[in-house]
Amino acid sequence: MRILEKDSGDAPQFVPFVKETRRMFEIDEVSADRTRHEAGFFLCAVQWYNSRMRLPRRRTIWFIAALLLAVVVGAWCFMPRSRITQVNFDSIYDGMDEAYVAAILGDADQISYHPRVVDLQIHDWRNGASFIRVTFRDRKVKDKRIHRAGAWETFTWCAKKGAAKLGVKWN
Repeated sequence: MRILEKDSGDAPQFVPFVKETRRMFEIDEVSADRTRHEAGFFLCAVQWYNSRMRLPRRRTIWFIAALLLAVVVGAWCFMPRSRITQVNFDSIYDGMDEAYVAAILGDADQISYHPRVVDLQIHDWRNGASFIRVTFRDRKVKDKRIHRAGAWETFTWCAKKGAAKLGVKWN
């Protein structure tokens, strides 16, 4: 019985692998004329090309791009619409009853009371960084205000919310 070294390539179980590896790294004899005229300028002397590891074809890339576009458009179509719009804000007028405002905007996200004035309530409706704030006195609209956040403000608001979920403090 013959004991093989650890890195020995002549063991029977390694013979197919050694032959395949040797075949992949054989160097062909390449002359300058043959390279230029028969095989082109980019003939590689080492034959290691693996046909199973080719780049995706053009139609595969177009298919992936179309699929990604369909997912983005579908997500945009099924996203819930914001109630913080200029149309909803313009439909609220001074003297309007609190129930009518709730019918337009839904239930308020936050209700606060003024500490010095007894019948003064401030209702906030929020969607991300945008909000509508309506001040009621005796259950009638006294004042209204809208803040529509831009793209950068919305992005930073989302980033701060995400950081807070991860436990990171953001100033």
